[in-house]
Amino acid sequence: MSIGVTPENNSASVIFPDALAVYGYKNGAYVSASTIECGQAYWVAAISDHTVTVEGEQCTEWSRSFLMGWYLMGALYEDKPVSSLAPSSSVLIVYGFDTSTGQYVSASILEPGNGYWLAVSADANISLSKTGGQDIPLTMNKVSASDFLNKYSETPPPPPELQNEKLTEEEVNVPTVFKLSQNYPNPFNPETTIKFQIPNSSFVRLEIYNISGQKIKTLLNEGKSAGFYTIKWDGTNNNGLKVNSGVYIYRIQAGKFTDVKKMIFLK
Repeated sequence: MSIGVTPENNSASVIFPDALAVYGYKNGAYVSASTIECGQAYWVAAISDHTVTVEGEQCTEWSRSFLMGWYLMGALYEDKPVSSLAPSSSVLIVYGFDTSTGQYVSASILEPGNGYWLAVSADANISLSKTGGQDIPLTMNKVSASDFLNKYSETPPPPPELQNEKLTEEEVNVPTVFKLSQNYPNPFNPETTIKFQIPNSSFVRLEIYNISGQKIKTLLNEGKSAGFYTIKWDGTNNNGLKVNSGVYIYRIQAGKFTDVKKMIFLK
């Protein structure tokens, strides 16, 4: 998937609030994406079919530096032929993904919202703009692409697996209630784990206070999609300094839900 606009908030969890995972592709490997950028494309894992609407300033062009290899790229805010990619001499082929067959297909049109694989023949600065020629899909010439094919496959990398492992039942099922769990270990040193769950997309704030009610650490302050979450605290304050031994309170606010629990830090 890609977005043809530049949103005010480009957090992946805000744009795809119900996604199980969002992956980009960097240095020849899939990586978890925290932000969504115009010109980039992402694999989005979802529990079920649904529509995502993203508002923002229209993305009319992009320019990126590439080395030889396969890259994910995004479309603009309106249909563009693959011939809009320049310089065309550096573009071997462009593939889209057919969700009905689960197969890669050579693309002639770059459609808004879709992501594409781009095969780059040599180091180049490639751009996508409003201009372009005929809507003709590219065909990889194995003679001119010999250097590329000596290093890379003829087709793009397969889709990512979710964290390269089977999801547990807890991770697949969306929680039905808000919950803040007791930290563990408790007492603790040097760090402890805090788990919470939210049944719908919410702005989540997780903070730590001392026994006098003074806030000493903000662990989380961002939008999150429905799911189960784990966060660690290493016993430091917002300045990165270790706190004193004692009783501390951690508080969560997610939408209208709030809860507090106590924990003990030992030095």
